[in-house]
Amino acid sequence: MPQFLTDLLARAYAVTSAGPLLTWILSATHPKQRLAPIALGVAVTALVGTATAAQKNPERMLSMGRFTASGAIDEGDEHSMEIFLWSGETYRFEGECDADCRDVDLAVEGPGVSEADVLPDKVPVIVVTPPRSGIFTVTVHMFDCWVEPCFWTVTAERR
Repeated sequence: MPQFLTDLLARAYAVTSAGPLLTWILSATHPKQRLAPIALGVAVTALVGTATAAQKNPERMLSMGRFTASGAIDEGDEHSMEIFLWSGETYRFEGECDADCRDVDLAVEGPGVSEADVLPDKVPVIVVTPPRSGIFTVTVHMFDCWVEPCFWTVTAERR
């Protein structure tokens, strides 16, 4: 099976529920088994499913290298979102809040990672390299807001 197809299926496996079928296809690499057309069909189906999932829950997707989320919360409140991160990749998370905000904090937690920027500032930054792929929780905490609600933005970039 061509390497690009194996990589495509591995990525589809990580973000879909078609795990057992994709595992079988990935393990069936003997040329006489002629699974490339079937594998391609499954990969396309999995990727269409992934695109549909991204439309329903965009907070879980960071597959193309950049993700941005924003919202508004009151002082003392927090907002959490889920995002999928790959092991061994380095990600930079940067938060920001509006002019009515004096302090916003940011945390990233997931398999093997628990990082937080709780400094008294308006631009928290966290850099992580997860040891395992999986779903991570990114939490924005509005620590100090003059005029509620305060607006925030979080940008995540794969480096």
